[in-house]
Amino acid sequence: MRITVPQRALSTFVASALMLTGVLGFTASPAQAATGTHCANWQQKNYSPPGKHPVTVIVKVCIYSSYLGSGMYGRTPWIEYTWESAYGGVKWDNFGIRVRLENYDNDLTTDYCNFTYQMNHSTSGREICYAPSWNSTSVGGFTADGHIRWNYNSDGEGDYIWSLTGSPQVS
Repeated sequence: MRITVPQRALSTFVASALMLTGVLGFTASPAQAATGTHCANWQQKNYSPPGKHPVTVIVKVCIYSSYLGSGMYGRTPWIEYTWESAYGGVKWDNFGIRVRLENYDNDLTTDYCNFTYQMNHSTSGREICYAPSWNSTSVGGFTADGHIRWNYNSDGEGDYIWSLTGSPQVS
């Protein structure tokens, strides 16, 4: 005995099943949508201190978002950087990173990390600068942002600023 299903009923069934799969299979809960680490692409700058060997600095700006329960989310911003130079020696009067946690471009937390000693006493390395975390029930528009402030040793020019591309937005 062969069972036949009318073509229209079968099409409706398949379409309904696909819609449910799309709705149920690809929709994340609010907690899932807002969590994880989100970083901007690596950014690179080549410094040429006067009379010194060049230094390559590579930076990424990140934000970590976590669901804490009861509608509360925590967000932590940081900037990670690495550097490399062929030779050591004092090249900097100042080398520091300002990291900020923003919500729709309004600063929520900020911190400054001075890495002058590390940059002057090692030919390569990796450092991370964190700003304080921020916990809230607000959702949307959170990013990490920042800049690098540097001053070449004994050049008489003062500080320079490299504004970094911020992290992607998280909920």
